[in-house]
Amino acid sequence: MNVFCGVVRFDGAPVPGEWRIRFTSAQCCRTLALDFVESAGFWGFAGGDAAGRRPAWVRDRERIAIGTARLDDSPDVGHAQRSASLVASDLKRILDAWSGEVETTAVFIGDFACVIYDERSHSIVGVRDAFGVDTLYYRA
Repeated sequence: MNVFCGVVRFDGAPVPGEWRIRFTSAQCCRTLALDFVESAGFWGFAGGDAAGRRPAWVRDRERIAIGTARLDDSPDVGHAQRSASLVASDLKRILDAWSGEVETTAVFIGDFACVIYDERSHSIVGVRDAFGVDTLYYRA
C-alpha cells in the first residue's frame, strides 16, 4: 500500500498535533515508513511499500508537491525498480512547471497524482493525470 497526505491550515498557523495524530495513527499508516514534510500552514507525509509507486515530496522556496508521479519521458527503468528518487524527480518537474493554472499539467504524459501547496497564499491544489490512474482523494 502507498499513501500520501497533506493537511493545510489556510490561516498559515502550524498544523495541530491532534490533527497529525489522527492521520498517522490510521490503520493504513501504522506499519509504513513515512517521510514527513512541514511548512507554514502545511504538514504532510508520504510512504508505502508498493515497489515503484512509493509517493514522495519535493519543495522549492515557497511550494511543496507531495504525491506520486511516473512521467512517460522519464528514464526507462522497470516499473518495480522505480526508486523514490525518480518519483521525486518527476514531482519536481511538475512543481517547476506549475504556473498556478490547472492546464499547466496537461503537457505531462504519464501517471501522476499530487497536491501542490503554495506557502505564500496558503493554498493547495490537487492535480492528476487525465486518465486518473493514480487516485486522489480530498476532504474539507
